[in-house]
Amino acid sequence: MSEVTIPKVSIIVPVYNAGKYLNRCLDSLINQTYRNIEIVLVNDGSSDNSGEICDNYAQHDSRITVFHKENEGAGLTRNKGLELSRGEYIYFIDADDWLELTCIEKSVFALNKETPDILVFGYRKISPDNKTISTVLPLSESLEILDSNRTNIFTKLNLGTGHAVWNKIFRSNFLEENNLQFKKTKRVEDFIFLIEAYNCVSKISAVGEVLHNYQIIYNSKNKFSESIIEDHILNFNLLTDFVKRFSPTDAKDVNRYELKIFNLWFAIVIPINIYKNESISQSQKKHYVAGLFNNEDFNRFLKMLKPESGNKKDWLTFKIIQQKSSILLFLFAALIVKLRKIPH
Repeated sequence: MSEVTIPKVSIIVPVYNAGKYLNRCLDSLINQTYRNIEIVLVNDGSSDNSGEICDNYAQHDSRITVFHKENEGAGLTRNKGLELSRGEYIYFIDADDWLELTCIEKSVFALNKETPDILVFGYRKISPDNKTISTVLPLSESLEILDSNRTNIFTKLNLGTGHAVWNKIFRSNFLEENNLQFKKTKRVEDFIFLIEAYNCVSKISAVGEVLHNYQIIYNSKNKFSESIIEDHILNFNLLTDFVKRFSPTDAKDVNRYELKIFNLWFAIVIPINIYKNESISQSQKKHYVAGLFNNEDFNRFLKMLKPESGNKKDWLTFKIIQQKSSILLFLFAALIVKLRKIPH
């Protein structure tokens, strides 16, 4: 009886109504130059042809496993993928994104060399009309992150590579030993997962190349929810608890990172989601924003954060939030929608 080969990397793909993009994603996985992988497709109750696409690919590639289940959201779908995975390392990719064909090969080279808990690599941000918006690269070095000295992590986080799971590969044993799983939350479940991972990581390594393509799809990824403010307040509190573990000597880097996330969520994500929603009236929209402005935690965040005048973008964005004007915030949201060509 032949010995079963353990895959080096398990690639987990949560799939939900991604039929329009799924073939591109899966083609980039099955054609990776590094072959010792397994691909775990978890269909989260899709109502389009995503499930059929998954089954079709599995029929033609023995490295693919497909699991169909009822809709539960991305977090619990990724957890099911973790449960089914056998690899030494774990990688999560969204079904509408895709990889450079050498991604896993270059990642495995770095993993074998550095043996980190987490490996980070660069990504390309792609607009809805498939144009490159920007590229984000990590530092091409190892970061030793220990309980006594965790300050370097904010250098990486401030470069913008720390917010999502899809540009990271995790050591399976690291996830198991620390009981790291995704929470059943409606928003930014990967952010919460990463905060918990950073709390117990010992070593992060990086590949200083663009290996992932992040497709921005506003229609499907920025849906309105009545709990949007509550969810983001909760998650920002988790972030502030997390940064308390770090040395006061790194206060500037910590503040810079918190400010970046605060501006993103409370000046862009929340206002755009409310502004775009056509099922609620203008007075209801103003009511939601007023609820934000009156929130005790939100006002504590405003007092806590210190914008740096040297970073004009972050400084100006924070000042807009500080005015507590629903009209100003919606005008800013409208400007972002226009500049980014976000469909209504």
